[in-house]
Amino acid sequence: MKKSLAVAAVLSLFVAACGGETKPAEKTTAAVASAASAVAAETASVASAVTAETASIASAATDAVASAVVEVASETSATVEEAASTVEAAVASAVK
Repeated sequence: MKKSLAVAAVLSLFVAACGGETKPAEKTTAAVASAASAVAAETASVASAVTAETASIASAATDAVASAVVEVASETSATVEEAASTVEAAVASAVK
């Protein structure tokens, strides 16, 4: 009987020492909430950077298209002036 009482006492001490700990779960929940907050903040930062880069690319593309249009217009103007000069020379030659 003394052995049974000793085993019961040891088991009750073991249960008292090991049972009822909820802090690790609370710490895990807090860590997960903190990580989720950090992920949300990083996602917002990346979205902002993507928006800024997209605007920069759109601006660069607009500038490149505008430059190409000006170049084509300049070349077309030179071609039209050259054709007009040729027509004037042909008319002048035909009138003589």
